[in-house]
Amino acid sequence: MKVTYLFNFIILILLGSCISKELIKEANEKFVIDINRQDKITNFFNAYHTIALETTPNNLIGGIDKIVLQNEHIYILDKKQATIFIFTHNGKYQNKIANQGRAPGEYLSIRTNQKIFKYDTNGVFQNTIQVNDWYDCFHIQNDSTIYLFSDYSNNQLYNYVVYNPITKEIINRLDKFKKNQGFSFEYSPFHCLDSNLLVSEQYEHTIFSLTSQEKKPLYSFIFNTSDQIPPFIYTDREKTYHFLQGKETLRRIKGLYISQGTLNIVYSIFYKNSGIKDFISKIDTATKEVKTIKLGDDFFPEYPFLYSAFCVYQDQIISYIPALLALNVDKQYGLNQFTSISLKETDNPVLIFHHLK
Repeated sequence: MKVTYLFNFIILILLGSCISKELIKEANEKFVIDINRQDKITNFFNAYHTIALETTPNNLIGGIDKIVLQNEHIYILDKKQATIFIFTHNGKYQNKIANQGRAPGEYLSIRTNQKIFKYDTNGVFQNTIQVNDWYDCFHIQNDSTIYLFSDYSNNQLYNYVVYNPITKEIINRLDKFKKNQGFSFEYSPFHCLDSNLLVSEQYEHTIFSLTSQEKKPLYSFIFNTSDQIPPFIYTDREKTYHFLQGKETLRRIKGLYISQGTLNIVYSIFYKNSGIKDFISKIDTATKEVKTIKLGDDFFPEYPFLYSAFCVYQDQIISYIPALLALNVDKQYGLNQFTSISLKETDNPVLIFHHLK
């Protein structure tokens, strides 16, 4: 049976290994991206579908921090409630994992004493895995390999620790840093692509491949933002955070998908006057031609529910919108997509899946 895990500061669902699509043949390819161009939305997508998440008194979602699709289920992480909500692929509510308390198998908070709690998908506690320090998040590669990520903020002084939960041994430590920054951005750097584990870190313009032996650059991007990332980013994270307030820079590469020589990346950039905006760039890796579109400013009649990009799942970009916004768009443009299923303004958010070309 596949299992669900909860981990100190951030709860993550990590089920199964990376999905194989296409072998990565090149290393450290560099691409220039013009964030000021706005290509046609039809260059990026060929369809979309929506899933209205069933609402009951027992599953009111306060916020969405992670979405995972696996084995005909949708897993929604709500960190504010320290809860994982489980739905079917058509949005029907199944169960939740929410075991705050003091009993065995329960946790006082999601910052629980350097432990991973393991549950089955029915929410039944299985066991606990003790780790050796504070970590922000993790990725389960297989039964014997877990990648732990510290975000420059623990006493091991390595960003990535590869751990065997069966033997309780550290396989390797990667990406050493000099000082515990004690300042974390609360995100997951992990992506699965082509049977490989990739990582993209906060403010980092490069996507890296990660194995138990090495972390190496795979794709690098040059963005023509007004401001650039300072050189002290990796030596003083808090200073970097405050320095970048009001600066137009890349915030993070949020996801990617590659197929038949085309690389799609989703990323966010901060603007002084309008806040964080999501972008999608479609890159021909042979010619290095790049098409780009910014989300959140324009309305796209062909894709009326596209306002942001939350994450990437296979060849789909997932976003979510409040039920109230879904109903307003429905009414304004005469779509009758959610009014026809009696969606209410106070219902759970609606998931939107845009299919990449």
